[in-house]
Amino acid sequence: MGYPTDTTIWPRPLPSAEIRDLIDRLFLLTDTRTEDVGERLAKDVFTTDGRFMLPYGTFEGAAEISQSRKDAWASVKSRRHVVSKVYLNDAHSTDLILIGSLAMEALDGVKSNMEFVARVNFELGGLSGARVREYRIISPPAQDRRSILE
Repeated sequence: MGYPTDTTIWPRPLPSAEIRDLIDRLFLLTDTRTEDVGERLAKDVFTTDGRFMLPYGTFEGAAEISQSRKDAWASVKSRRHVVSKVYLNDAHSTDLILIGSLAMEALDGVKSNMEFVARVNFELGGLSGARVREYRIISPPAQDRRSILE
């Protein structure tokens, strides 16, 4: 596991290693400042019809998710997500609630820390293994009017 989930408190029963690795990969990628991050998220983390619901917009499907990080670093020098605790939201560990923190530094040197809550739904058993079907920021709220209970 990388730094996003090194100290995470996991629920019991423990989600599969594949799910835990996928959560780690999601945050490692979003914290990476390279031009291909969106494409890697679309290919390696999300289902082809996945949804990535963030405070600044919703990205649906591989084409949109691959463009989701295009301006993510326009005013940011660094970002670091850490998942503090994970809760089960179903009996199969395919619907999880994550609580974590995000430390950022802007290009002008201003540093900020914020907490986040997110809901992640997974699809299991595909040819590529487990993938994120939907990642939705609950707090700060995603800019999407759909019910959180979908």
